[in-house]
Amino acid sequence: MDSKDAAGPKSTKSNKSPSGNSNGSNGSNSPGANEMEAAAEEGSSEKAATFGSSPSPGQAVAEDALSQSMPALKSKRTYDVGSPDNSRQRATDAEGASTSSSSSSSSSSSRKKESAAKKISAGKILSKVKQLRIAEGLKLDEQLHALEEHEREAKEEEMRLELLRQKNERERRAQAQEAERRKKNSLIEQRLTRGHLFYKHGRNRRAERRFVYVTPRLDKIAWRNVTSKTDSKPSKEYQVTDLIRVTAGLNDGKTKPVQSEQFCLTLHLHSRTIQLECDNEVLRDAWLEAFRWLKTEN
Repeated sequence: MDSKDAAGPKSTKSNKSPSGNSNGSNGSNSPGANEMEAAAEEGSSEKAATFGSSPSPGQAVAEDALSQSMPALKSKRTYDVGSPDNSRQRATDAEGASTSSSSSSSSSSSRKKESAAKKISAGKILSKVKQLRIAEGLKLDEQLHALEEHEREAKEEEMRLELLRQKNERERRAQAQEAERRKKNSLIEQRLTRGHLFYKHGRNRRAERRFVYVTPRLDKIAWRNVTSKTDSKPSKEYQVTDLIRVTAGLNDGKTKPVQSEQFCLTLHLHSRTIQLECDNEVLRDAWLEAFRWLKTEN
């Protein structure tokens, strides 16, 4: 009995935890597990006191099995509904689950926000691209409109230049024609005022040489006799206003030409006719034109 009492306190002291808690390192173990652990420790102490310092082989095996089962007993958790430790544990677990759920929810929300931000960014990029395309299209339209306007202005300028060229060409032609007409009129005036030697067919059906001319003022048709060298006065004069028309050939069919009727022309006046014959057809055509011009100008 003395040996048991001596060994008992030593064994109880050696099994206390460093923290002073006899329930082991885990404060959340159940009362049943603590009781089993204490009984096992008391049994081992009693056995050690009974058998002394040298245990038997069977006792050593039992102690080894008990020491191996102790960690499992310490780590095992059983929850009791009425235990405060178990309530704290459940609260801790619930808090951990809530934290995990909150973390998961925040992570999901973060992912949703990132996805929404990406969508918004993609939308902005697409909108910017559309705006750029619209701007490029408007710029191309403006350039096309400017090009069309430039082409239209170029065509208008070309048409204006063409019209101006045509106008200048018409004016040039008109000026050339006017110059030619004046030159021709001047030559005709010179021909008429200088006069020419014709065969004049008279009323007696005789052809006589007469110098026929027009006065410098182009108002009278006159002729004179060429047989008298000293007589320069006209034998006859008729107003140009009396001239009705000028025809080719002889008017009187009874009068015969000296050379050919193709060389003849007739001046028709109100009071009479003057039938003249040239030396050739070329002169006849020139004087026919001259007398017709005289009639037209007056």
